[in-house]
Amino acid sequence: DNHGGMTNAPMLFTLGYFLNYVKARIDGWRTKAVVPHLGLGDGKSTSKTADEKAQDHHLVLKAVFADLEDIMKRGGLWTTFRGKKVLIKFWIQLIIGDTKGHNELCGHYTKSSSCRNPMRRCQCKKFDLSTIPMMCKPILQKHIDECNGDVTELNKISQRPIENAFDQLALADNVVGVRLVTPFENLHVFDIGILQYLVVVIVDMMTAYKKTKTGKNGKSQKKQRMTGSSKRDRERLDMLVRQISTYLGRQSERDFPRRTHRAHFADASRLTGTERRGAVLCLAIVLHTDYGKQLFKPYLRKAKITVNHCQNAIVNILCYGKWLLQPNEAGEVISVRESVNRVFDQLFRAFPREDGDGWNIPKIHAAMMMWTQVFEDGNGDGINSCHGERFHKDVTNGAAKLTRKQSESMVKEMSDRLWEYITM
Repeated sequence: DNHGGMTNAPMLFTLGYFLNYVKARIDGWRTKAVVPHLGLGDGKSTSKTADEKAQDHHLVLKAVFADLEDIMKRGGLWTTFRGKKVLIKFWIQLIIGDTKGHNELCGHYTKSSSCRNPMRRCQCKKFDLSTIPMMCKPILQKHIDECNGDVTELNKISQRPIENAFDQLALADNVVGVRLVTPFENLHVFDIGILQYLVVVIVDMMTAYKKTKTGKNGKSQKKQRMTGSSKRDRERLDMLVRQISTYLGRQSERDFPRRTHRAHFADASRLTGTERRGAVLCLAIVLHTDYGKQLFKPYLRKAKITVNHCQNAIVNILCYGKWLLQPNEAGEVISVRESVNRVFDQLFRAFPREDGDGWNIPKIHAAMMMWTQVFEDGNGDGINSCHGERFHKDVTNGAAKLTRKQSESMVKEMSDRLWEYITM
């Protein structure tokens, strides 16, 4: 806590002791020949397979949670509270993270394009991810246990043949297992997922292509973009989005997504997740202006889509993302299924995606089932990872780059840099 001007230095020093503890645990296991050499820090230069790397990851996690696992096996921790002797029970309620990190914790394949079940929670196939309504069969812990480590059987549900560090820990739900305590959240599903794909579809709509050429092997060559009127229209769209963004800054309402003028509307590399949400909000307003309608109509007419369809699709997907982050009445949550189905049906019709597998992507399926998480975890604001991502960016990109990057002294040097920065 930042009491009396204190910085995060004590926390980082504690992190240093913690990392040394994990290293000592692993060194102890090596001495006893319990586990093989982990090869931590080998990166891509190692010859280990993906399954072996995943097992190394879970061996480190097993060392991290060793004391917690011991307390759980002993039935809890006895202590005194308000003069009474009480037994404290521990369990893991939620693990906040991104999609790839959660897949690694669940022992699930991280590449959705090359596995049978792209989702870690259900048995849906790749081409069922955008099916409305969803007909999901969950992957339960017993399904994994019944495989008995058989690689072929585990591959059928896209699970790696590893010993998972969470199998011996008390979780909020031991029926579904660690897959239920790794929830989907707005930043990675909406802000740097669906909304980013939506912008790409809009830009492709407004892009004119030269005719494809057929090569000697009969395959179509890569299409080349023209630099004609469509490019000028995209520049006009970018100008309109910037103007609307400026106007939105001239009011007292603070419950608006963050916006920026430093990058192009369609720039996916220089906009953060919340800035992407702000840019799509500005696009929704542009589509309600006469100039914006006039700009879009020629391109929408070719795709046989109306401006009204685009307006409703963008507004509703933004509203659904906002709804997930706010407290809602129990009756409203119970009856929201049909409304969510309509939101994504409008999105697929108004913005048909032709790249890759279309809208059959894991983030779409995750968004379609996120309303059910409200029953399990409450509103999504409690599991949003944007604050942790921001802190990670400041520490890693700021303090860590100003160190010698040596494992023995890196934590202390990062702490010193943060202390100096806050003091100045």
